[in-house]
Order: sequence, then C-alpha cells, then structure tokens
Amino acid sequence: MRARLPGTSPVIMAMLMAGGLCAPDVRAQSTESLYEPIGHHSGGDVHAVDETPSYVVPDFAPAKPADPNKELPFFKIRLGLSLIGDWTDFSQDAVNESQIGRQENEFQVRSARLSLIGSVGGDYRVSYQVSGEYKGFDTNPEQKWKLTDASLTFPLGSRTKMTLGKTKETFSYEMVGDSANLPHSERVLTPFFTSRNFGVRFVQVLGANKAATFSAGAYKDSWDFGSSTDRGWDYSARMTGLIWDVPDRNEFLHVGVAYRHAAADGTIRYSGRAETNVGDVAIDTGKFAAQSSDGLPARRC
Repeated sequence: MRARLPGTSPVIMAMLMAGGLCAPDVRAQSTESLYEPIGHHSGGDVHAVDETPSYVVPDFAPAKPADPNKELPFFKIRLGLSLIGDWTDFSQDAVNESQIGRQENEFQVRSARLSLIGSVGGDYRVSYQVSGEYKGFDTNPEQKWKLTDASLTFPLGSRTKMTLGKTKETFSYEMVGDSANLPHSERVLTPFFTSRNFGVRFVQVLGANKAATFSAGAYKDSWDFGSSTDRGWDYSARMTGLIWDVPDRNEFLHVGVAYRHAAADGTIRYSGRAETNVGDVAIDTGKFAAQSSDGLPARRC
C-alpha cells in the first residue's frame, strides 16, 4: 500500500475519512457470519466452486445446508478459531516522510480470536456467542486476553432478531462486516466507531426477496464488563439494500447508509492511522470540547 497523505488540516481530513471505502470483494456477506442468517442473496449461489477455478487459493466447498427434518440437540456448541495476519509495505516520498515520519514495513497478527458459538432450546432457539481475543502481541502482559463478544440473540419472528450483550454496533461496514473478508487496508473509519459495545440491537430483513436490511441499537459503555467509564448512551441505525443483481455474472450493486450518535464526557478526539494498524498516527484532531457526536457514512459496492 502507498501511505501518502497530502497537507490537509486534521479536521477536514477526518471528515473525508468518514466517507467510507468499498471493499473489492463483492460477495454477499452476512453481518454476523457466526450466526445462521435470516436472509439470503437473491441470486444464485455466489460461493459455488467453479470446475476450473482461477484463484491461486480456491474457495472451500460451500457447507451443506442443515437438514430441516433433523431435530437439533437442546444445547448446540461450536468452537471457532480466527487467525489473521497482515504484511504492510510502505512507499513514501520526502514530503510524506516529513509529515508522518518514516514508516517501517511490518507484519501484524490482526486477529487471534477464540469463540464459543451455538444455540439452546427446542422449537424456539436462542443463539449465543462468547469470544476472547489474544492481545499479547502488542499490549502489556497483564492484558493478553480481552473479552470481545458476550451476547445472546433472540429470534422475533422469521425475519427479526434481537441481540443483548457485548456486540457490534450497527454502524460502518468496516465494523459489521466479517473482518476475515475485508482487506487490512480498509480501516479509514476506525476513528468513528468502537469495536464493541454493550447494549441491545435489532436486525430485520426486508423485502419480498429479502434483499434489504434494517438494524438499530442502543448501547451504554458503563454496562461493559469491568468498565470504569460512563460517557452515556450511544445510538446507531443502518439500512442496506440490493439495488441491482446479475446472478449469472456474479455481479450486484449494494448500497448502505448508517447513522451513529455517540455520547462524550466533555471532549472528543479523532485520530487515525494510514489505513493500517502498524503505521503511526497520521491524522489527529486533538481533544476538543463536545458533549456528543453524530456520524453518517454511506457505502456502495
């Protein structure tokens, strides 16, 4: 990647960063890859394996759908392990080095996460997810593990579900998307959302062919496990829709818009790196007086 930043003021650059990026991989993805989806792509199977694949590393064969006639056990559990590594190569000119300093090429373990996921119940089943992430690569030894997710998801009809606990906010595709399928350079919106928050979230699938979604939630940081902060309530909402679809060519146009209201404790600060976590902070507004902030990114693929 080329880490080249023009001489733009921090506040203006932070506003430009909020515009969002579109990931080059345009496969339809669930916003919660660990849960059974309540919607589906309107076209054919985009994960079907070609008889003559052209990929250097071909996809795995799609998982077989569950047999609807087979009764599930009362308690279902599955172990998940996520290991993702990135290498960032910087190319800088003299002007860029004078702005943010020399950036060294570096490897980073982006994710090392262990998850317990599953469901419990009979005809009415509640999903659960508990995830812990290893942080010892770049944090103090006493902070090696961090609780990433701890939530319960309740179905409310065939198209709606409610999640309670520590989970993702309904804001920014960089957050709600599956990190394993996002390029590591797509991190320009990191200053404008939190990785996880504690609260309640609703997700609903819309449309006759289930081609649109609406989600909303309310979150409070003081409810988090071991939290020592109390900024107040955060609110978020997000709507997406599949506008145009050509299943035969595996192409579609998907758009989304989101809103987030974030409480503050009297000051706000936006800072971000040059599209990678291994680089130095490139944009920093510093602290400025504010009681809350509002964000409105849009995205299309």
